[in-house]
This record gives sequence, structure tokens and C-alpha cells, in this order.
Amino acid sequence: MIHLQVHQSRVHPGDVVRGGLQWQSDKAPKKLTVEMRWFTEGRGDVDSGRAGSLEWAPEQIGGIPPAVDFQFTVPPHGPVSYAGQLIRVRWAVTARLHLAWKSDPRHEVFLEVLPVPPPSEADASVPR
Repeated sequence: MIHLQVHQSRVHPGDVVRGGLQWQSDKAPKKLTVEMRWFTEGRGDVDSGRAGSLEWAPEQIGGIPPAVDFQFTVPPHGPVSYAGQLIRVRWAVTARLHLAWKSDPRHEVFLEVLPVPPPSEADASVPR
């Protein structure tokens, strides 16, 4: 069993995504990986990219149940989430527990990356 939690699921480019991960397993993991990525779905060519990846070895993990915290920065020029009729752009944080001689449990949490709101006129620092 693996449980991934992201503290905020709606973010903007440049924001920091923080979260934590806990798991239970009858076998010690070979390693643990967490990554943040974007990908397209729908008609036409598919595309994807990884915005960040973290890895822990068994000796770096402690606690009962074992747990780790993580953080990633949403790229400032990465794609924003989009849900159209022909194509979707999605973001996800995925955790995977690598086990010997067993299928690797994983958990995925989806994010919504929103466009950066335009500055309001009150925030504008350029004189007119």
C-alpha cells in the first residue's frame, strides 16, 4: 500500500508543489521515486515532459510507517493544464515503490496548472 498526498492541487507556473508519501510493505523497497510530469492525451501525437524527479535509497528512509516529504517547482514556462475536445494537457505527481520480485505499487495525484493571472492595474509599477 502506498499513499501520496499533495498539499495543493491547483497551482501556477513557478509555484512550489509540496507533499508527502507513506507506505506499508512486507518487503523493504530497493528504492522510492517521486516525479512530477505533464503529458498530453487525445487525438494526434502525444507528448510529455518531466518537471522533476526525486529518489530515495532504503537507508535514507525512516519512521514507522516509513514516510518522506517532497517538493517540486512548476516550470515557469511549462504548459498549463488544458481540457479541449481533441486534446488534453494534464499534470501529475507519481510515487513508485520499487520492490524486488513483486509488482511495484504506485500512486498518482493529478494537478491543475493554471495560467498566471495578469497583473491588475493597481499592481502595475509602470507609470502611465
